[in-house]
Amino acid sequence: MLTRMKVLVVDDHPLIREALRNVLAELDTQFELLESADSAGALGIAASHADIDLVLLDLNLPDSEGFSTLEELSRCRPATAGVICSAPQDHQSGDGSHTPGAARSIPKRCGTWRCRG
Repeated sequence: MLTRMKVLVVDDHPLIREALRNVLAELDTQFELLESADSAGALGIAASHADIDLVLLDLNLPDSEGFSTLEELSRCRPATAGVICSAPQDHQSGDGSHTPGAARSIPKRCGTWRCRG
């Protein structure tokens, strides 16, 4: 029996959320997608869903600065994997090694994403 993965996508741009939704739909796995356009919504969703497996997070949200949302999500759900989906200048390292609470990062570049690691 396949395990259903629960993914939280946090990005203020609807097209990015749609792109991530489409990428996830192409995977050979079952998932439940939760979405938020801001930090407050993401933290609310994380508080009410203890079984989130993965958070895909933009660091440049309208209601938070930099890593504050990622750090709060890490405190709230320490077992949940966090991946940054943000502009390269928003974080220091593509592998998450200098990013508190992040396992990896996927830089946004010209509409294409390249995963490091």
